[in-house]
Amino acid sequence: MGWIGVLTNAGNALLAEWAMGSKTLNITGATVGSGTKPQANMRPATALTTEKMAASIAEKKKITNGVSLRIRIGPAAVAVGAFTAHEIGIWANLDGGADVLLSYHMDDDVGVSIPSESTSPDFFFDIICPEVMDNSGNLNITIDSTVHITRAEWVENQKKDWLMEEGLPGCVATPSFDGNGDITGMTHTEISSGDTKRTDVYTRSAGEIVEVRTLDSGEALTITTDLTTLETEYVFS
Repeated sequence: MGWIGVLTNAGNALLAEWAMGSKTLNITGATVGSGTKPQANMRPATALTTEKMAASIAEKKKITNGVSLRIRIGPAAVAVGAFTAHEIGIWANLDGGADVLLSYHMDDDVGVSIPSESTSPDFFFDIICPEVMDNSGNLNITIDSTVHITRAEWVENQKKDWLMEEGLPGCVATPSFDGNGDITGMTHTEISSGDTKRTDVYTRSAGEIVEVRTLDSGEALTITTDLTTLETEYVFS
């Protein structure tokens, strides 16, 4: 059947109260389990059928009438053991009150095999869970800052950092990326409130990112990050 998801009755009541405008909706986390439910029992659900472990909210994106959450599931703890994931729950509260099951997502067919961390410590699986909300109000989403990311995601985050520099005063060149994701270069001069001047030059080639900073002292700091090992070297000259 593949993954399907519903807003639970408890989640619907939570959103109805949130829509009154006086409270903050907090989406606090996700859990994953090995059980299933009849589809008729998905909306009345208040918990997973067989909860096995917590999952991470790794990313949020605004979509039409709601938000899209990237749920990242890592390997199971040794004490939990390998299992097949068939259900995911998204949890939320109002103003820090008790968490309720906001939405319930299920694949009652194949599911996803979750290995033990003892055999596959680097495993993770992502699933996108859209949360539809027609109303507006104060919304907080707890992103797991300890979640593991891929090397490709790390590089993409570096690109975003570079692109953010484009609109700052003193930017004398615009970063551009080729089809392989390589940055061809950018120079940015930053002046802070203390009249501290720093010139940064970014380049990427041959599997590494190099940032050269000209410091107030006149020294140059070269920061080289190897994109294979993600090791960083700092050299003053």
